[in-house]
Parts: sequence; structure tokens; C-alpha cells
Amino acid sequence: MFKLDTKGVLTILHAFHGGSDGGVPNPVILDAAENLYGSTQSGPSGYVCGTVFKLDALGNLTNLIQPGVMMNTVFLRA
Repeated sequence: MFKLDTKGVLTILHAFHGGSDGGVPNPVILDAAENLYGSTQSGPSGYVCGTVFKLDALGNLTNLIQPGVMMNTVFLRA
């Protein structure tokens, strides 16, 4: 995930590596506070489901749903 400012400066906010943060992010949505929300197609090794995350403008990633937690009842797709 990256941001590009009005001067063309590129900043990497987060790189997904397929660990606890998941891997292969789907399209995201932006809220009024400039937080990004999205999901990943894969999760940590051993899980077939991805994660649901929040990424703030400073690059702080919060996993809202991780594989093995509530994923037996919900399948999320961005």
C-alpha cells in the first residue's frame, strides 16, 4: 500500500508479506479520516482465508478480522 502526494512523492505505507498481515490485498475504501479499509485474499500459512484490515495515514496496520477468528461464519470480499 502506498500514498502519492500532490508533489509526486511516493511513500510506502505497508507491504503485505502473507504473514499475520495477510497477502494479496483487494481494492480498499477510504473513510473521511483518511483511513483505508480492505481485505486480503490470503492469510498466514495454514489458512485459506485472508484478513480484514484498517491502515491509517501513517501506515499503522490494524487487523480487524484474522483467519481462524469468526471466519467459519463469514466470507468477506472487497
